[in-house]
Amino acid sequence: MSEDIQAPGEDVQLCLTSDQALVLFELLFRWSEEKHAPTPGPEMFDSPAECSVLHTILGQLESALVEPFQLEYLELLNRARERLLVRWSGKTLRS
Repeated sequence: MSEDIQAPGEDVQLCLTSDQALVLFELLFRWSEEKHAPTPGPEMFDSPAECSVLHTILGQLESALVEPFQLEYLELLNRARERLLVRWSGKTLRS
């Protein structure tokens, strides 16, 4: 096997800013936990494995972040969203 290719199951590290992690946590939490929140339907996924990956990321973010457990969570989330908005002008992933 080439040294450039990772072995199946080998860990990969991603780097997110604290703002990105908080906003991603909120999105994944809303999709998986809030019963009345809009969520991507099955047609958005090619495989249930994709949902498994998103759920795993949510669990890792939940373990790493302290902000979701703070009283001012919504204020912290809104500030993080505002800071990230300056980098993104599109409304969808395809923009």
